[in-house]
Amino acid sequence: LRITTGGVRYDDGYLDVFVNTGDGNGYVGVTQSGVKYALNSAVLEKCYLGLVGLQVKNSNANAWAGSIETSVDGGVSYTPMVCKDSCTPVGDSTASIVVDGDGNGDRAVKCLNGDTCTLVNSGSWDSTA
Repeated sequence: LRITTGGVRYDDGYLDVFVNTGDGNGYVGVTQSGVKYALNSAVLEKCYLGLVGLQVKNSNANAWAGSIETSVDGGVSYTPMVCKDSCTPVGDSTASIVVDGDGNGDRAVKCLNGDTCTLVNSGSWDSTA
């Protein structure tokens, strides 16, 4: 899993990340709440065995924007995840996503108003489910 803050003005901001590895514990927080991530910074880069999905949230009005990607080959290559629920549009790639505590964030995929948005690997996305 690789989460990277974008490099464009106003991409820096706050982001809470919760990971579900299918171990029966559900979504567990893996970032420290209240941290502002700088432009071009790594929020998280870690291998999770059995990653089922993750959730992102920001309750701060200072939006975070960047990319959220996973790898199935040990980090040789990465693929953006897909938004499963609570974002706009559902089913789109997290190559460019904004997570914001209010409603004014602007990227291809938006998780706004302090919502908790669930993301899954693109290979496990089923729009009919």
